[in-house]
Amino acid sequence: MSPGARALALGLLAAACATAPPPQRAPAAPPAAAQVPGFRALTPTGVELVYDPAHRAYAVPSLPGAFWLDGRYFRRAGEGWESSSALEGPWQACAGPDLPPGLRGAP
Repeated sequence: MSPGARALALGLLAAACATAPPPQRAPAAPPAAAQVPGFRALTPTGVELVYDPAHRAYAVPSLPGAFWLDGRYFRRAGEGWESSSALEGPWQACAGPDLPPGLRGAP
């Protein structure tokens, strides 16, 4: 390998190593690393999430009181809960059995 080619290869390798990895995509169930409060992830559509171990779901910082788990959003609506497949809605009433266990009985 010529000195110029070697320098170019090393430069490309250094640039690749210096690039920060993208935020992790949130899985349907939180990974073991998510058990650490403050674990950040993104939904498949790019909505920022922070894992909330008290509720065993991802909180949505851009919509306080909203959570994401298993591909659905959940938010408090009066005395009950609503769910939606998109953060913008439409929102529909969520029956108790359809509510993630960590949100049942949550304030």
